[in-house]
Amino acid sequence: MRVFTAVLACALFMLTGCQDSAVERAAWVPALEDTGFSHLKTAGERLQASLSELQSSLNQGKVEDARQEVEKAQKHIRALVYYEIPITEVRQLVYDAGRLHALDRQEATLEHLNRADHLLGEIDAHGDTSLHQALQEPRVMIEKLREALEQERQTTSTKYLVELSHSAAAQFSDLGHKVNMMAVKGDLILSGVEFNQTNQDSR
Repeated sequence: MRVFTAVLACALFMLTGCQDSAVERAAWVPALEDTGFSHLKTAGERLQASLSELQSSLNQGKVEDARQEVEKAQKHIRALVYYEIPITEVRQLVYDAGRLHALDRQEATLEHLNRADHLLGEIDAHGDTSLHQALQEPRVMIEKLREALEQERQTTSTKYLVELSHSAAAQFSDLGHKVNMMAVKGDLILSGVEFNQTNQDSR
């Protein structure tokens, strides 16, 4: 009888262990939306057009026109270097973090989110007040997501783990959509924004 009881207890323990290891964690599946790189192509075309106008003005000896084209080209370069390229990397980091979360690779997930937040801070350091305001929302979203992932990492409750993974997946979805729109709709965000070339401390 004792042997039977021990075997039964062992079987129940193994069954419970199997159930815990087979927890169905929620994962973010990115929506089929425009995630292309047309914004980078457009930025490059604007810069190329300014440089062509600059060359034309120089060839015709129009010094003042050339000076204006130089300023215009510099503005396009700053937008490309300080916003267009880094926000595209932020988008990639967030999407990769979502995939890593689905694989339950928590440390790598947090590393990617930390890197994304750092890049947003770098963009902020070169921008003005209006850009700072636009960057606040995704940075707050990243912070809340990091808190959710930390709770998920520490929990020992199977039921709570499922709930937390669903919450994190939903937050990844919102964050992914947000940074994607900031990339592909950059023109709207950059309207009237002035960049400085001095790397200031993040606000």
